Amino acid sequence: DYNTLDKEAIQVTTTQINDNTDFNSYLMPSKSMIILNLVENNPPVINIQGIDEGQSYTDRVIPEVSAVDLESGLKSLTMTMDGLDWTAGTAMEQKGPHKLVVKAEDNAGNTTVSEINFTVYHSTTLQVDNASGIYSDPTQLRAVLRDKSGLPMASETVTFSVYELTIGTAITDTQGVAMIDYKVNVGVSKVSESTNHQIQAVVAQNHGAYSRGSEGSGVLTVGKEEALIAYTGTTVSSTMSDVTLSAQVIQQADGTLGDVGGLPVAFSLSRIDADGTRQPYPSHILAAEYLTDATGKATMNLRLPAGLYEVKTDLLANAYYKIAETKTILAV
Repeated sequence: DYNTLDKEAIQVTTTQINDNTDFNSYLMPSKSMIILNLVENNPPVINIQGIDEGQSYTDRVIPEVSAVDLESGLKSLTMTMDGLDWTAGTAMEQKGPHKLVVKAEDNAGNTTVSEINFTVYHSTTLQVDNASGIYSDPTQLRAVLRDKSGLPMASETVTFSVYELTIGTAITDTQGVAMIDYKVNVGVSKVSESTNHQIQAVVAQNHGAYSRGSEGSGVLTVGKEEALIAYTGTTVSSTMSDVTLSAQVIQQADGTLGDVGGLPVAFSLSRIDADGTRQPYPSHILAAEYLTDATGKATMNLRLPAGLYEVKTDLLANAYYKIAETKTILAV
């Protein structure tokens, strides 16, 4: 069927006719002849699966290669990986860039060459140690980076965060350890003495070392800081003047200070009778909570009748400091 043939693959052989040629012999249907020599020039088809051009893979990849030629048949199929002989179905685990070259030849001498460039990255693991600390005090966060074989990885940057807030970076040493000093600035549930917060650590992908990035998490257990509350208000007054009730939150003297603003403080009064018994002094003003200013001070004013009073000042439950109280005698 001429229509299905490759027109460029048709060679026509004819006989030259000159002036002495007997035309009758060539016009005879039984004597005429055209000789067609069909030349197959369609190359083999190569199929590569498991990898794609320009893509990267983690730890290992297995390229699968096949070829077919439906006309003259497949004569040979050769493969090289990075210039060395390679067998299809062999896993590639070596990290770095790689080049697979496949050449197929059919029995008619047609060839096809396919090349695919790809990269293998090695995975990493980042282990974050659990830690504990007290609000406003320093603690140390620690993470260990290892490669896919469990060996430590040095000179990699680890980014730490607590409660989804980035706090800094550290470089891994020869043991794969990264450590960072952290001043605890997250609080605790008001009704608890300690609260767990998530520590997160992240290492970015290193294209130069062909290592994947990784992340890990641990737990930071935070406790409340010790604090005192000191009464700093009026201790002697007259009935003609307002009495100032004032208190100051004082942090533990451990060298590191936290925020003392916005802490709840309450004042309560008891009238001291002649026999020394104490009777709660009713006042709607005293029923309120007062928040400390940025310096840790809370103040309120009221007018009191003559008498002797006991002033009880409380640092109420909060997210950062343990509760505390103090008592003072006030004379009006």
